[in-house]
Amino acid sequence: MDTGLGMHGGDVYKNRIKYDFSVNINPQGVPESVREAYLKSVDIIERYPEINSDGLKTALGGFFALDNKNIAVGNGASELIMAAFQALRPERLIITAPDFYGYLRAARAVGCEEIQVNIIKEDGSLREQGEILRELAERATKQSLVMLTNPNNPTGLLYDREFLSDLFKACLDKGAILGVDESFLPFTDMGIRGSLKDRVDEGSLLIFTSFTKLFAMPSIRLGALLSSGELIEKAESHLPEWNISGAANAAGLAALKESAYIASTPGMIKKERDFLSGELERLGIRVYPSAANYILIYSDLPLYEELLKRGILIRDCSDYRGLKRGYYRLAVRTHKENEIIIEAIKEWSSYEL
Repeated sequence: MDTGLGMHGGDVYKNRIKYDFSVNINPQGVPESVREAYLKSVDIIERYPEINSDGLKTALGGFFALDNKNIAVGNGASELIMAAFQALRPERLIITAPDFYGYLRAARAVGCEEIQVNIIKEDGSLREQGEILRELAERATKQSLVMLTNPNNPTGLLYDREFLSDLFKACLDKGAILGVDESFLPFTDMGIRGSLKDRVDEGSLLIFTSFTKLFAMPSIRLGALLSSGELIEKAESHLPEWNISGAANAAGLAALKESAYIASTPGMIKKERDFLSGELERLGIRVYPSAANYILIYSDLPLYEELLKRGILIRDCSDYRGLKRGYYRLAVRTHKENEIIIEAIKEWSSYEL
Protein backbone atom coordinates (compact mmCIF):
# COMPACT_ATOMS: atom_id res chain seq x y z
CA MET A 1 0.00 0.00 0.00
CA ASP A 2 1.26 3.48 -0.87
CA THR A 3 1.72 5.36 2.38
CA GLY A 4 2.98 8.50 0.70
CA LEU A 5 6.08 8.29 2.86
CA GLY A 6 9.24 7.96 0.80
CA MET A 7 12.51 6.57 2.03
CA HIS A 8 15.88 8.25 2.19
CA GLY A 9 18.68 7.44 -0.18
CA GLY A 10 22.05 6.31 1.08
CA ASP A 11 21.17 2.72 1.98
CA VAL A 12 24.76 1.54 1.60
CA TYR A 13 24.49 -0.81 4.58
CA LYS A 14 22.28 -3.41 2.89
CA ASN A 15 23.98 -3.19 -0.50
CA ARG A 16 27.54 -3.52 -1.78
CA ILE A 17 28.04 -0.05 -3.19
CA LYS A 18 31.02 1.48 -4.98
CA TYR A 19 29.35 4.72 -6.04
CA ASP A 20 26.45 6.34 -4.19
CA PHE A 21 24.31 8.63 -6.37
CA SER A 22 21.31 8.31 -4.06
CA VAL A 23 22.23 11.01 -1.53
CA ASN A 24 22.47 14.69 -2.40
CA ILE A 25 25.61 15.84 -0.62
CA ASN A 26 28.41 18.07 -1.81
CA PRO A 27 30.69 16.05 -4.15
CA GLN A 28 33.65 18.15 -3.02
CA GLY A 29 33.62 16.13 0.19
CA VAL A 30 33.95 17.26 3.79
CA PRO A 31 36.15 20.36 4.18
CA GLU A 32 39.41 19.40 5.86
CA SER A 33 38.89 21.99 8.59
CA VAL A 34 35.56 20.37 9.48
CA ARG A 35 37.14 16.93 9.63
CA GLU A 36 39.92 18.24 11.87
CA ALA A 37 37.50 20.04 14.18
CA TYR A 38 35.42 16.89 14.52
CA LEU A 39 38.44 14.75 15.36
CA LYS A 40 39.78 17.31 17.81
CA SER A 41 36.43 17.35 19.63
CA VAL A 42 37.42 14.07 21.29
CA ASP A 43 39.42 16.27 23.69
CA ILE A 44 36.14 17.54 25.17
CA ILE A 45 34.36 14.20 25.26
CA GLU A 46 34.14 14.33 29.06
CA ARG A 47 32.33 17.67 29.05
CA TYR A 48 28.67 18.40 28.48
CA PRO A 49 28.09 20.41 25.30
CA GLU A 50 26.92 24.01 25.55
CA ILE A 51 23.30 23.67 26.66
CA ASN A 52 21.82 26.43 24.45
CA SER A 53 24.43 26.27 21.66
CA ASP A 54 24.86 30.05 21.96
CA GLY A 55 28.28 30.00 20.29
CA LEU A 56 26.94 28.15 17.26
CA LYS A 57 23.87 30.41 17.14
CA THR A 58 26.12 33.48 17.14
CA ALA A 59 28.15 32.05 14.25
CA LEU A 60 24.94 31.25 12.35
CA GLY A 61 23.68 34.73 13.11
CA GLY A 62 26.76 36.18 11.45
CA PHE A 63 26.33 33.88 8.47
CA PHE A 64 22.63 34.68 7.96
CA ALA A 65 22.71 38.27 9.31
CA LEU A 66 20.18 37.43 12.02
CA ASP A 67 19.97 37.73 15.80
CA ASN A 68 20.39 34.68 18.03
CA LYS A 69 16.71 34.92 18.98
CA ASN A 70 15.84 34.10 15.36
CA ILE A 71 17.80 30.83 15.32
CA ALA A 72 17.26 27.33 16.70
CA VAL A 73 19.69 24.50 16.09
CA GLY A 74 18.85 20.84 15.92
CA ASN A 75 20.14 17.33 15.50
CA GLY A 76 19.62 17.68 11.76
CA ALA A 77 16.85 19.63 10.04
CA SER A 78 14.56 16.62 10.60
CA GLU A 79 14.53 17.18 14.37
CA LEU A 80 13.61 20.83 13.84
CA ILE A 81 10.82 19.98 11.40
CA MET A 82 9.31 17.62 13.95
CA ALA A 83 9.72 20.18 16.76
CA ALA A 84 8.01 22.89 14.68
CA PHE A 85 5.02 20.66 13.94
CA GLN A 86 4.76 19.68 17.60
CA ALA A 87 4.89 23.34 18.66
CA LEU A 88 2.45 24.71 16.08
CA ARG A 89 0.12 21.73 15.64
CA PRO A 90 -1.33 22.98 12.36
CA GLU A 91 -4.79 21.76 11.44
CA ARG A 92 -3.79 21.26 7.82
CA LEU A 93 -0.55 20.69 5.90
CA ILE A 94 -0.50 21.94 2.32
CA ILE A 95 2.44 20.30 0.62
CA THR A 96 3.78 20.11 -2.92
CA ALA A 97 4.06 16.66 -4.48
CA PRO A 98 6.58 15.27 -4.98
CA ASP A 99 8.57 16.56 -2.02
CA PHE A 100 10.53 15.42 1.03
CA TYR A 101 8.56 12.83 3.02
CA GLY A 102 9.73 14.17 6.41
CA TYR A 103 7.01 16.83 6.36
CA LEU A 104 4.32 14.14 6.05
CA ARG A 105 5.93 12.16 8.84
CA ALA A 106 5.79 15.21 11.11
CA ALA A 107 2.20 15.98 10.06
CA ARG A 108 1.06 12.47 10.95
CA ALA A 109 2.77 12.74 14.33
CA VAL A 110 0.38 15.58 15.21
CA GLY A 111 -2.63 14.24 13.30
CA CYS A 112 -3.19 17.11 10.88
CA GLU A 113 -4.96 16.92 7.54
CA GLU A 114 -2.78 16.59 4.44
CA ILE A 115 -3.46 18.41 1.17
CA GLN A 116 -1.13 17.86 -1.78
CA VAL A 117 -0.52 20.17 -4.73
CA ASN A 118 1.01 18.30 -7.66
CA ILE A 119 3.84 20.04 -9.51
CA ILE A 120 4.08 17.42 -12.28
CA LYS A 121 1.21 17.01 -14.73
CA GLU A 122 -0.20 13.65 -15.84
CA ASP A 123 1.78 13.91 -19.08
CA GLY A 124 4.98 14.20 -17.05
CA SER A 125 5.62 17.89 -17.68
CA LEU A 126 6.25 20.41 -14.91
CA ARG A 127 3.53 22.90 -14.05
CA GLU A 128 4.27 26.60 -14.37
CA GLN A 129 5.31 28.34 -11.16
CA GLY A 130 2.41 30.77 -11.39
CA GLU A 131 -0.05 27.88 -11.53
CA ILE A 132 1.58 26.19 -8.52
CA LEU A 133 1.51 29.47 -6.62
CA ARG A 134 -2.19 30.03 -7.25
CA GLU A 135 -3.18 26.57 -6.04
CA LEU A 136 -1.00 26.75 -2.92
CA ALA A 137 -2.46 30.17 -2.07
CA GLU A 138 -6.01 28.96 -2.66
CA ARG A 139 -5.51 25.93 -0.44
CA ALA A 140 -4.02 27.92 2.44
CA THR A 141 -6.37 28.48 5.35
CA LYS A 142 -6.12 29.82 8.88
CA GLN A 143 -4.05 27.55 11.14
CA SER A 144 -2.60 25.69 8.15
CA LEU A 145 1.05 25.20 7.23
CA VAL A 146 2.17 25.54 3.62
CA MET A 147 5.42 23.60 3.27
CA LEU A 148 7.85 23.27 0.39
CA THR A 149 11.50 22.58 -0.35
CA ASN A 150 13.38 25.17 -2.41
CA PRO A 151 14.69 23.92 -4.73
CA ASN A 152 12.17 21.13 -4.80
CA ASN A 153 13.30 17.64 -3.89
CA PRO A 154 13.44 15.59 -6.13
CA THR A 155 12.76 17.71 -9.24
CA GLY A 156 15.31 20.47 -8.59
CA LEU A 157 12.69 23.13 -9.42
CA LEU A 158 13.87 26.47 -8.01
CA TYR A 159 11.15 28.88 -6.87
CA ASP A 160 12.19 32.46 -7.45
CA ARG A 161 12.08 35.25 -4.87
CA GLU A 162 8.88 36.73 -6.34
CA PHE A 163 7.11 33.36 -6.04
CA LEU A 164 8.12 33.03 -2.40
CA SER A 165 7.20 36.63 -1.54
CA ASP A 166 3.77 36.28 -3.13
CA LEU A 167 3.15 32.98 -1.37
CA PHE A 168 4.25 34.45 1.96
CA LYS A 169 1.87 37.38 1.50
CA ALA A 170 -0.98 34.98 0.76
CA CYS A 171 -0.17 33.01 3.91
CA LEU A 172 -0.07 36.17 6.02
CA ASP A 173 -3.40 37.33 4.60
CA LYS A 174 -5.05 33.99 5.40
CA GLY A 175 -3.51 33.41 8.80
CA ALA A 176 -1.41 30.49 7.55
CA ILE A 177 2.27 29.74 8.17
CA LEU A 178 4.81 29.28 5.38
CA GLY A 179 7.62 26.77 5.81
CA VAL A 180 10.54 26.67 3.38
CA ASP A 181 13.30 24.07 3.52
CA GLU A 182 16.39 25.72 2.02
CA SER A 183 18.84 22.88 2.59
CA PHE A 184 19.71 22.73 -1.13
CA LEU A 185 19.62 26.47 -1.86
CA PRO A 186 23.42 26.94 -1.45
CA PHE A 187 23.95 24.62 -4.43
CA THR A 188 22.07 26.95 -6.78
CA ASP A 189 23.30 30.03 -8.62
CA MET A 190 20.89 32.08 -6.51
CA GLY A 191 22.43 30.86 -3.26
CA ILE A 192 21.50 32.57 -0.02
CA ARG A 193 20.24 35.60 -1.99
CA GLY A 194 17.14 33.58 -2.78
CA SER A 195 16.23 33.12 0.87
CA LEU A 196 13.36 34.85 2.68
CA LYS A 197 15.50 34.94 5.84
CA ASP A 198 15.33 38.72 5.98
CA ARG A 199 11.56 38.48 6.58
CA VAL A 200 11.46 36.09 9.53
CA ASP A 201 10.62 38.85 12.01
CA GLU A 202 7.32 39.39 10.21
CA GLY A 203 6.11 36.14 11.80
CA SER A 204 4.39 33.13 10.23
CA LEU A 205 7.58 32.04 8.46
CA LEU A 206 9.78 29.00 9.11
CA ILE A 207 13.06 28.48 7.23
CA PHE A 208 14.89 25.18 7.64
CA THR A 209 18.45 24.49 6.57
CA SER A 210 20.97 21.72 7.01
CA PHE A 211 24.74 21.33 7.29
CA THR A 212 24.39 17.77 5.97
CA LYS A 213 24.05 18.58 2.28
CA LEU A 214 26.35 21.57 1.77
CA PHE A 215 29.25 20.31 3.88
CA ALA A 216 28.88 16.59 3.05
CA MET A 217 28.53 15.54 6.69
CA PRO A 218 25.34 13.43 6.98
CA SER A 219 26.67 11.41 9.92
CA ILE A 220 27.12 14.62 11.93
CA ARG A 221 23.49 15.55 12.48
CA LEU A 222 23.18 19.34 12.42
CA GLY A 223 20.54 21.75 11.13
CA ALA A 224 19.07 25.18 11.81
CA LEU A 225 15.65 26.81 11.94
CA LEU A 226 15.26 30.52 11.20
CA SER A 227 12.08 32.23 12.35
CA SER A 228 10.63 34.94 14.55
CA GLY A 229 11.66 35.02 18.20
CA GLU A 230 8.19 33.86 19.22
CA LEU A 231 8.14 30.83 16.90
CA ILE A 232 11.73 29.92 17.78
CA GLU A 233 10.82 29.90 21.46
CA LYS A 234 7.86 27.62 20.78
CA ALA A 235 9.92 25.22 18.65
CA GLU A 236 12.75 25.07 21.19
CA SER A 237 10.30 24.06 23.91
CA HIS A 238 9.94 20.77 22.00
CA LEU A 239 13.67 20.12 21.73
CA PRO A 240 15.62 18.14 24.33
CA GLU A 241 18.42 19.69 26.34
CA TRP A 242 21.91 19.24 24.88
CA ASN A 243 20.45 18.20 21.53
CA ILE A 244 23.67 19.27 19.77
CA SER A 245 26.72 17.16 20.59
CA GLY A 246 30.10 18.73 21.20
CA ALA A 247 31.40 17.10 18.03
CA ALA A 248 28.56 18.47 15.90
CA ASN A 249 29.01 21.91 17.44
CA ALA A 250 32.73 21.91 16.64
CA ALA A 251 32.12 20.74 13.08
CA GLY A 252 29.43 23.38 12.54
CA LEU A 253 31.62 26.23 13.77
CA ALA A 254 34.41 25.14 11.42
CA ALA A 255 32.03 24.71 8.47
CA LEU A 256 30.65 28.24 8.73
CA LYS A 257 34.17 29.62 8.21
CA GLU A 258 34.59 27.79 4.88
CA SER A 259 33.70 30.77 2.69
CA ALA A 260 35.82 29.66 -0.29
CA TYR A 261 34.34 26.15 -0.20
CA ILE A 262 30.81 27.56 -0.08
CA ALA A 263 31.48 30.02 -2.92
CA SER A 264 32.99 27.36 -5.19
CA THR A 265 30.10 24.93 -4.84
CA PRO A 266 27.42 26.35 -7.22
CA GLY A 267 29.79 26.65 -10.18
CA MET A 268 31.14 23.15 -9.75
CA ILE A 269 27.63 21.75 -9.41
CA LYS A 270 26.34 23.55 -12.51
CA LYS A 271 29.21 22.32 -14.66
CA GLU A 272 28.76 18.69 -13.63
CA ARG A 273 24.95 18.88 -13.65
CA ASP A 274 25.02 20.13 -17.25
CA PHE A 275 27.40 17.32 -18.22
CA LEU A 276 25.35 14.60 -16.54
CA SER A 277 22.04 15.93 -17.87
CA GLY A 278 23.37 16.22 -21.42
CA GLU A 279 24.79 12.71 -21.46
CA LEU A 280 21.60 11.20 -20.07
CA GLU A 281 19.48 13.00 -22.66
CA ARG A 282 21.73 11.61 -25.40
CA LEU A 283 20.90 8.16 -24.09
CA GLY A 284 17.20 8.82 -24.63
CA ILE A 285 16.40 9.36 -20.96
CA ARG A 286 13.99 12.12 -19.94
CA VAL A 287 15.77 14.66 -17.76
CA TYR A 288 13.95 17.33 -15.77
CA PRO A 289 15.60 20.78 -15.60
CA SER A 290 17.23 21.25 -12.20
CA ALA A 291 18.90 24.07 -10.30
CA ALA A 292 20.13 21.77 -7.53
CA ASN A 293 22.84 19.17 -6.94
CA TYR A 294 20.58 16.38 -8.20
CA ILE A 295 18.42 15.68 -11.23
CA LEU A 296 15.14 13.84 -11.68
CA ILE A 297 14.92 11.48 -14.63
CA TYR A 298 12.31 9.20 -16.14
CA SER A 299 13.01 6.01 -18.06
CA ASP A 300 11.24 2.75 -18.87
CA LEU A 301 14.58 1.01 -18.34
CA PRO A 302 15.06 -0.78 -14.98
CA LEU A 303 17.91 1.54 -14.09
CA TYR A 304 17.84 1.02 -10.33
CA GLU A 305 18.19 -2.76 -10.50
CA GLU A 306 20.77 -2.84 -13.28
CA LEU A 307 22.98 -0.13 -11.80
CA LEU A 308 22.80 -1.77 -8.37
CA LYS A 309 24.25 -4.94 -9.93
CA ARG A 310 27.23 -2.78 -10.90
CA GLY A 311 27.68 -1.33 -7.44
CA ILE A 312 25.99 1.99 -8.28
CA LEU A 313 23.14 3.20 -6.08
CA ILE A 314 20.57 5.71 -7.33
CA ARG A 315 17.31 6.88 -5.71
CA ASP A 316 14.19 5.06 -6.88
CA CYS A 317 11.49 7.76 -6.63
CA SER A 318 8.45 5.56 -7.20
CA ASP A 319 7.52 5.96 -3.51
CA TYR A 320 7.27 9.76 -3.75
CA ARG A 321 3.78 11.18 -3.82
CA GLY A 322 2.98 12.38 -7.34
CA LEU A 323 5.49 10.04 -9.01
CA LYS A 324 5.40 6.45 -10.27
CA ARG A 325 7.71 3.65 -11.30
CA GLY A 326 10.36 4.83 -13.73
CA TYR A 327 11.27 8.03 -11.90
CA TYR A 328 14.77 8.19 -10.44
CA ARG A 329 16.89 10.85 -8.77
CA LEU A 330 20.61 11.07 -9.40
CA ALA A 331 22.97 13.14 -7.31
CA VAL A 332 25.52 15.26 -9.13
CA ARG A 333 28.89 13.77 -8.23
CA THR A 334 32.50 14.37 -9.31
CA HIS A 335 33.27 14.34 -13.03
CA LYS A 336 34.93 10.92 -12.78
CA GLU A 337 31.93 9.45 -10.98
CA ASN A 338 29.51 11.06 -13.43
CA GLU A 339 31.44 9.51 -16.31
CA ILE A 340 31.31 6.12 -14.60
CA ILE A 341 27.51 6.09 -14.26
CA ILE A 342 27.05 7.21 -17.86
CA GLU A 343 29.38 4.47 -19.11
CA ALA A 344 27.56 1.91 -16.96
CA ILE A 345 24.20 2.85 -18.48
CA LYS A 346 25.64 2.82 -22.02
CA GLU A 347 27.33 -0.53 -21.52
CA TRP A 348 24.24 -2.20 -20.13
CA SER A 349 21.67 -0.68 -22.47
CA SER A 350 23.87 -0.96 -25.59
CA TYR A 351 23.31 2.70 -26.37
CA GLU A 352 26.05 4.62 -28.14
CA LEU A 353 26.45 8.37 -28.57
